[in-house]
Amino acid sequence: DLLLAQEIAGQLQRSDPLHEGAAAIFMHTQLALQDRVGALRTYHSIAGLLRDEIGVEPGGDLQTLYEAALFED
Repeated sequence: DLLLAQEIAGQLQRSDPLHEGAAAIFMHTQLALQDRVGALRTYHSIAGLLRDEIGVEPGGDLQTLYEAALFED
């Protein structure tokens, strides 16, 4: 169930805001639920945290989801 997966990923992300896997699952569920704007917000939020906190860019999975959100019809 997408809503359950989104809830669990959201809980994990709140407990560990730098967890890229949780953010990727959260973004994936947002896109599956047609929440493109939410997915873009999630990406920008974790991207900013990763840059500010540990000086890295988001990994490939997050980049791929970001591009999917940008170009989704």
